[in-house]
Amino acid sequence: MDDNLIIEDGILRGYKERLIQTVAIPEGIAAISDNAFSDFPNLYTVELPKSLLMIGNGVFKSCPKLKSIDLTNVCSVGTEAFSGCTSLTEVVFGKDMSYLANDLFLGCTALSEITLPENISYIGCECFKDCTALTKVIIKGAMEIDNNAFENCTSLCSITLPDTTTHISPNAFSFCCNLSAIIFENRYVDIDETAFENSVDLIINSAQNSAAQSFAKHSRYKFRPIIIANEYAVVTKRQLDMLSKSDITFFAKQPDVTKDEYVIQFDKSAEEKIIEMIGGIKNDE
Repeated sequence: MDDNLIIEDGILRGYKERLIQTVAIPEGIAAISDNAFSDFPNLYTVELPKSLLMIGNGVFKSCPKLKSIDLTNVCSVGTEAFSGCTSLTEVVFGKDMSYLANDLFLGCTALSEITLPENISYIGCECFKDCTALTKVIIKGAMEIDNNAFENCTSLCSITLPDTTTHISPNAFSFCCNLSAIIFENRYVDIDETAFENSVDLIINSAQNSAAQSFAKHSRYKFRPIIIANEYAVVTKRQLDMLSKSDITFFAKQPDVTKDEYVIQFDKSAEEKIIEMIGGIKNDE
């Protein structure tokens, strides 16, 4: 075992030599104490054991050469744990982590892609703030995106928020100057009026008659209706012509040109309005 490791009761308290370049934390360690490797200027590789469950606050804060971290077996990571890791380009999450703490990746200016699995339901305040190289964010299960979480992510161009997302907090995407498109899959999502402050060319994409559409109108953003929950129906040519004159978003195809039948695809939120217009629909089965 490395003699520089300071271990007490299965907890890694620190490391004696600040100028190390690599460190392999041995099996049996369940937690790393706050600030254990903070401001280690040359640290670029860290191997975490399968036994590790918790990483404390600021553990790897301001390690400017740290390039990647594998959190597959970790359940909890504290605030600012990777803040200021300006060379960090790869982060792998496991299935046991349920939230991302405040300031977790603040100022990780080399981080260009991040994938947040379904088990991560909360993204903390300023979690990815000032990640100026971040171009691709995949969010699979977050319910809440807290204050300033992606503020000043100036390379982010588009993002899709899943149907699990119910709340977007103040300034969550403020000063994302290149953010041009965002898709809301939850038609009832609550969006703070300052969530996209200074994101001037943003186009809001969501279902018609959704909360996102109301937000876009109130905030004077462009809105583009899209199909989120696919529904299908069979209509006649006359009914198709009626729908074509409305503001309902749908797609149509004619499977058999010998029949006066068209299959239309539309969002479930428009079903009631379609029925009112054409007097009922025949489901495509």
